[in-house]
Amino acid sequence: MPSGAESRGFDPAPVALVACALVFCALAVFAYSVRLGETTDARALGALAAAVGGRSERLAEAVVALGDPLPVALASGSLASLAVARGSRRDALLVLAVVGGAAVLGQVAKTILAHPRPEANAYGVFVQPRALPSGHATGAMALALAATLAVPDRLRTAVAGLGGGFALAVGLATVVLGWHFPSDVAAGFLFAGTWALALVWAVSGRRLPSARAGMALPVLLGRVRQTLAVAVAAALALGAGGLAVARPDPLAVARFAFDHPSVLAWLALVVVCASAVPAATVAALAAGRPRTRRVLPIAAALALALLAGGCGSERATGGGRVEVFALGGREVAPPRTVRAPATVSATRPAPAEGSTIRFVPYVNGLRVADPRRFRIAAGDRVQWLRVPAGTAPPPAVVAAYPQPLAQGFEGERLPVRLECAVPSSKACGLARERLADAGIPVSRSLPGTSAASASVRVVVGAWRDIARLRTVALLGTRQTPLGAFFAAPDKLVLLAADGAVRMRLARGAGLVAAVVDTSRAKEPGEGFAYVVTGTDERGTERAAALLGSPRLTRAVAVAVTASGALRLPRP
Repeated sequence: MPSGAESRGFDPAPVALVACALVFCALAVFAYSVRLGETTDARALGALAAAVGGRSERLAEAVVALGDPLPVALASGSLASLAVARGSRRDALLVLAVVGGAAVLGQVAKTILAHPRPEANAYGVFVQPRALPSGHATGAMALALAATLAVPDRLRTAVAGLGGGFALAVGLATVVLGWHFPSDVAAGFLFAGTWALALVWAVSGRRLPSARAGMALPVLLGRVRQTLAVAVAAALALGAGGLAVARPDPLAVARFAFDHPSVLAWLALVVVCASAVPAATVAALAAGRPRTRRVLPIAAALALALLAGGCGSERATGGGRVEVFALGGREVAPPRTVRAPATVSATRPAPAEGSTIRFVPYVNGLRVADPRRFRIAAGDRVQWLRVPAGTAPPPAVVAAYPQPLAQGFEGERLPVRLECAVPSSKACGLARERLADAGIPVSRSLPGTSAASASVRVVVGAWRDIARLRTVALLGTRQTPLGAFFAAPDKLVLLAADGAVRMRLARGAGLVAAVVDTSRAKEPGEGFAYVVTGTDERGTERAAALLGSPRLTRAVAVAVTASGALRLPRP
């Protein structure tokens, strides 16, 4: 017969486990298959990635490094040692199982749930299909839950809440860097929580040494409330710290929040998950329960894997993304989606009556000569560039990266060639990494080498090494419509839309531009090339690091210095 305490007890572990699993699957379905989820998720990612730069971006890079495999492995080893030191080898084994299992199973889940989400491309961000759940968010939350297991019972509420704040910081850092959607981060928290709760439930049948058998429901709820309070306080402190580092204009922050309700909604969901998962784990650890068969949590974990496997089936997107922006990068109209097939001319924005402004169409970064005949394929990115009368439009823009490489032109994807002036250079290595991150397979050759078939290219090298190429001729003359030209191998001049000189850059300056080699342009898109160059090796490295960055959004070309990126043409 169970004691009176046990009969009045409540075991939250199975309830929390099922809740985490169900919310995880519902979130995957919402992010993958519900139009509202797809669009708001991408909009929130694009807004956050575009809003962060300078010191805030460097801080995010430092924070996200805390969720890398090596720091997480070292921290989990230290936590296991702490558990052993306080006399609980079982908790030490649980610590290692929670962190190690979450890391391995998280990668398996990412493979099972791999799903293309081109909606983010409209905001200048490319997230690879293997992204949900976020590995950094999963690892950070698993580490936070492992810390909860490793410490004495009296400290678990505080440690769980602070751990939730730590996981939140790492997860949000991946979003502002453009690595993951907010849904990926929330899913990572839920995945880690599901795995940890399954382990706790499996072991609790034989009683964790620190568990309190039959803890009454009101007491459990009190522990949950305390953990939530600490986690929310940690989240608020995190937000205040981020604002202190960025030091933005308060009115600009308020305007950003008002203009981006999707950001607030997704941030709220991420914060809730970062707070609720540690709270549920604290409750599961605080309550004991009678011995139960271990086959139940194992069956639950297998059911979750099978159920989640159905959430990630790939499906083709049904239309293209339409954006309207002006020279200099200002958004003229909110992005929208059109269903394919449709002609480019059907998406033309209406100019104001009597205006001398004209709109020039681009599909996947390439200027369209006849928008009435050019049909939009599924996944295309259509952009209308507002150009004043008398201003020559550029033949190509960088704003659609990486669509020219990933999507191709008129529904046909062309092979991609990476042409490095110095194949062993750091800039070439960076460009290769950025293309791999975007899932772009490439062949490699030296600049100017002829190809046996049509291809698009990424040319990387300091200006002095590539200036002779016919492909980059537009960057060597002041009459360029790209907003920048090289007056000398070590002098980069930035221009306004009317051709006036706005800035002269020397050492350490880089440039990313899109050009079309008309001598190669026999088929649509053939001759298209991204040029990654600079006044020297350091400038070329900075330019290569821009590939995949939100700084390419709504830009004809982008220059970069030690102080940051500059959209071209300049105002």
